This record gives sequence, C-alpha cells and structure tokens, in this order.
Amino acid sequence: MDTGAIPVSSTSSLLSKRSELRSARHNIARKIRILTPREEVCCEAHKVSVAVQFLLKLMYYIYILQSEKDQSYYTGFTEDLKLRLKDHNTHGNKYSSTKTPYHIVWYCAFSQKKKALGFEKYLKQGSGHAFARKRLV
Repeated sequence: MDTGAIPVSSTSSLLSKRSELRSARHNIARKIRILTPREEVCCEAHKVSVAVQFLLKLMYYIYILQSEKDQSYYTGFTEDLKLRLKDHNTHGNKYSSTKTPYHIVWYCAFSQKKKALGFEKYLKQGSGHAFARKRLV
C-alpha cells in the first residue's frame, strides 16, 4: 500500500544535499560579498555575473570633487576613480584645468553603468544638485 510518504533513506539524502547546497552558497557569499535577500535571484547565471563583476572590480563611480583653489564642486562619472582624479589634477580636463588641485569629497560605486549614469544626471540637475550639496558634501 502506497501512502505517499517519502522513504527515510530518500529524506536523509535530500537533507544532506540541501545542507551541501546551503554550505556552498554560504561559502560563495562569504568569499565574494554578502548578498541581500533582494539580490538573491533564482538564476545562477546572474549570480555568477554579479560575482565576476565584483571580483574583477568592474565598477562605475560617481564622484564629487572640490577645488582647493576656489572651493567649487565638480560631479563626474568614471570607471577608474584614481586615474580620473589624476587627470583632473594634471590639467587633463578642459573645465577643471583652471581650478586644480582637486580632492575627492564623496564617491559612490555602482555595478551597473546605466544606474551610475542616471544617478550622475540626477546629481547635476536641480533637486539632485541641492541634495548633493546638503547631504553628500
């Protein structure tokens, strides 16, 4: 007579597989970074993509510089923050060349270029500009 119950041997193997998966997921998250529940998705390919981006440091930065000459601010976008600051300070940028030297007063890293560019655009517009001056610098 079949009662629909799972045999004990199958149950223990399922529990051990679940435990192995949980342990593997924990080890990956610990090595890469802790994922928030919102970032955890069912698609394993997406998790690998996020992990690879993080490990290779393919990040996009929005930054705010302040001129030491006239205390003005400059908001920008880059993939290499150190190199970009060096460019600003060595007159590699037409706008900022007259206001060198600069120092970074705020920056934020994004894993997605589209989101970074959208946030830069926001910071350069009316309410975003006011937000940046009141809350970020």
